[in-house]
Amino acid sequence: MPDLPVEIRQLQYRQTLNFGDRLAATNSHPSGQGLTAEKLVVLLEECGWNKAEVARRIGLSRTAVWKYMKKWDIPLQRDP
Repeated sequence: MPDLPVEIRQLQYRQTLNFGDRLAATNSHPSGQGLTAEKLVVLLEECGWNKAEVARRIGLSRTAVWKYMKKWDIPLQRDP
């Protein structure tokens, strides 16, 4: 266990990064159910359009986030 990074060892840190709590508050599930285009855009803005970080927060893969973006015609990059 001491070989693991501090972030993994500290459960509290992992819980603060979990977007699942916010999704649960809106009657949604962190696996993408209940995720809307509007929520995804808000997350992208919060994460500086880092799709990997968005994926970590909602418990999906980066590819799944990308697919939702394509499905909902959300640009892959932030508008200048």
